[in-house]
Amino acid sequence: NIHDTTFEDVIDWISVNLSRLYNVKKSDVNIVDRLSDMVKKISVSRPPYIFLDGVNQYQTEVDEIKNFSWWPQWPSGVVCIFSSTDSSPVLKELAPLCKHTITVTEMLIDQRLELIDNYLSSYRKQLDEVQYKLLLTDTPLIRNTHLFATLLDEVRRYGSFEKLTSFISNLVFAGDPLHFYNIIFDNQQRIFNNAEELADVLSLIALSEQGLP
Repeated sequence: NIHDTTFEDVIDWISVNLSRLYNVKKSDVNIVDRLSDMVKKISVSRPPYIFLDGVNQYQTEVDEIKNFSWWPQWPSGVVCIFSSTDSSPVLKELAPLCKHTITVTEMLIDQRLELIDNYLSSYRKQLDEVQYKLLLTDTPLIRNTHLFATLLDEVRRYGSFEKLTSFISNLVFAGDPLHFYNIIFDNQQRIFNNAEELADVLSLIALSEQGLP
């Protein structure tokens, strides 16, 4: 997985990792042909899994790589997975490369309720009726499965039951992801009472390609 949002970065990232995994020199040919050139040199006794996340957000100023025409013909056994958060034109460009397409739909209310029960009960976390209703509120943030999972994790760890309803409400109606995470970070600063230490940890995570153990 990668965090870059340009096709050039994608190509460079895959090239660097192919070089590291298969002990082949990184190709010096032009960026359009770089991956195809490297693929010819690698052995796939240990075929890689390549996961490109959020392909709808990739950008470039180079006309030759504005689509996936530069994507190489990988040997049998190599698994490539592409994910997109919308049905942008890039999905049509990817269609010839994909054997299977899976559409992940929004969670239904009963599925969300089941997730709440299963997740929180495993930690013996109990909610009252008002708090349950807040978690089942249909807002754009809550429809985002990743943000909903983050919300449940924050609810699980929140220590004050008297203030929990207000905390849930603030997250559910945050309006946008930036405000949502600001509320979470503000709460973490309150718990640890050390804003500088929290900022240092977040900076390390942002700078790390693999995350922190």
